[in-house]
Amino acid sequence: MYNLYRIFARITAPIILKRRLKAGKEDQSRVKERMGQAAQPRPNGTLIWMHGASAGEVTSLLTLAKKILKNAPNTNVLITSGTKTSANIIAQRQMDGVIHQYIPMDHPAWVDRFLDHWVPDAAILAESELWPNLLMGIKARQIPAALVNARLSPKSFERWSKLNKFALSMLESFSVILTQSEQDQRYFKALGHHNVIAAGNIKYSAPPLPANEVELTRLKDKFKGRPIWVYASTHADEESIACRIHAALKDTVPNLLTVIVPRHPERRDEIAATCDKAMGAPVLFRSAMSKPPENTEIYIADTMGELGLFYRLADIAVIGRTFSKDGGGGHNPLEAAQLGCVTLYGPLFQNLKDIFNDMQAHGAAQIVRTEEELTNELRALFLDPEQQKQRQDAALHYIKSKADILEHTYQEILRILPESIKGAP
Repeated sequence: MYNLYRIFARITAPIILKRRLKAGKEDQSRVKERMGQAAQPRPNGTLIWMHGASAGEVTSLLTLAKKILKNAPNTNVLITSGTKTSANIIAQRQMDGVIHQYIPMDHPAWVDRFLDHWVPDAAILAESELWPNLLMGIKARQIPAALVNARLSPKSFERWSKLNKFALSMLESFSVILTQSEQDQRYFKALGHHNVIAAGNIKYSAPPLPANEVELTRLKDKFKGRPIWVYASTHADEESIACRIHAALKDTVPNLLTVIVPRHPERRDEIAATCDKAMGAPVLFRSAMSKPPENTEIYIADTMGELGLFYRLADIAVIGRTFSKDGGGGHNPLEAAQLGCVTLYGPLFQNLKDIFNDMQAHGAAQIVRTEEELTNELRALFLDPEQQKQRQDAALHYIKSKADILEHTYQEILRILPESIKGAP
């Protein structure tokens, strides 16, 4: 089975990479990293490799890296990811001892090239997909490894159950698997792994998204006293929803400012056409004018890495890809709650179901199932500042209650780290 996959990957990986480049999903200047070619030399000494599938997981891994580097300052941490957004997050943080590279696509030669160059002393992977060549490469080199923040959707579990021996041969690359939930723990145990622990989602322990304080002060002064909501990480169709809601609310919520932060800023031309069609209110793109006039009604933040700025600016956040026409899935609601936003989301949140449901159960977020419901909920919140404050406080309390997950994860992965780190004070 594995040999067939290797042949398949050799053929398809270059095709997929070419398509992603054409679609603007890859960094053209660093595309060789996706083929396993390192952009810099391996540093001397101990190297811990971490990989995160999503921007949220990369942010959490940075916190974990900071903890490791504090305890073992002579260690270096290589963090890999597969998206431009996550690369930008790491660049913004500029942590000493942390190197970023793009993860190679799962072509056997590209994976070998990557592992042979970096020769990591341990690997900590936070990834929802199982990549056979990467995992078999770790196994062949006997690199101590942990899978953290692990999850399996029912569909993925069903698929891998049919290939149980192949799945287990990959999972045996990991000394320990730390899952997001008890259901995920049951899935991984059913696939045959002997050491699976339900540790919780490390996204709970991620530090708040950063923001430029000078820019935040300037925008707060510019929009002082105005009710502000942000539609964060929007996908297709959600920009038009935001515009229609703005039009429906602006008479009863005077001076309303609607901020739209698209997940993929390269969609700006499509978004401009969408907003123009949806309403006639003044629409301003941040990339065109970073100093918006006071009468701006719809501000589209088509820039990278500024979501933390707009969560701090807004009173209420709506989480993107929970109303989108691409089937949805939902982005990370914790980032909004951490920064004091009342957090709302639509019905399409299957990617982070456990987090959304838990936040809802604890009053830290609220589901709204239709555009009309969302409009009414926003109106009610803006017209009732006391209720708004209570909901913001509930979100912050919820985040504080999850603070120990990162420490639990760190203690578990210590078992696979080199003795030089285990013995560090």
